[in-house]
Amino acid sequence: MRIIAFLLILNLLSPGNSIAQTYNDGTIEYDIMLDGIRDSNAIRIFKNAYMVLYIRGHQTRSELHTSMGITTTIYDEKNGSAVILNEYGNQRVMLRLSSDQYKLVNKKYRDVSIELLKDTKNVNGYSCKSASIKIKGGSGYLVYYSPVLKFQTLYNGLPVVMDGFPMEYESEIEGMKVIYKVRKISLDAVTANLFDLPSSGYREVKFEEIYKP
Repeated sequence: MRIIAFLLILNLLSPGNSIAQTYNDGTIEYDIMLDGIRDSNAIRIFKNAYMVLYIRGHQTRSELHTSMGITTTIYDEKNGSAVILNEYGNQRVMLRLSSDQYKLVNKKYRDVSIELLKDTKNVNGYSCKSASIKIKGGSGYLVYYSPVLKFQTLYNGLPVVMDGFPMEYESEIEGMKVIYKVRKISLDAVTANLFDLPSSGYREVKFEEIYKP
């Protein structure tokens, strides 16, 4: 089983308000669309796919929902650790990542260059600016971000933009180009129990079993 099966490869004022405000909690839902993919199996897997991102203080929880199942990543910014929960049919697997292991898995996303672009776009009622994010030795990805929406913590699994929150962005899953687009945002308080880990029902695997450098 490959690490990519667990991870998302790759974190409000009224729409008319131009003053940025930083929030502690939020729930953001993204639609996920394939870009230029004609493979019938991939189309079936990602039909009606979506991601839900919960932000609460220094913690984030992202849930990737496809026809195959759910991949959940719980990340703690304070200590840099993460837990990945994979639920595919009857198979339930847990993978714990220390701060060093999490950095190792995501190392190629830490050396990026960001080019601010002039293009703008309205995404779900928010006026967004655009940027191109270039991964060293890899591809470039387009991001539309809202400069009026920010959170206290980094956004687990999302492209990092310095001046706002990603509302629509390109990414890659299993070598396929996908587009994430916000469909709903709530700034209501997020409950702490969303970040509790299951005490049973999951088979725990070691990092060394999964990660192949």
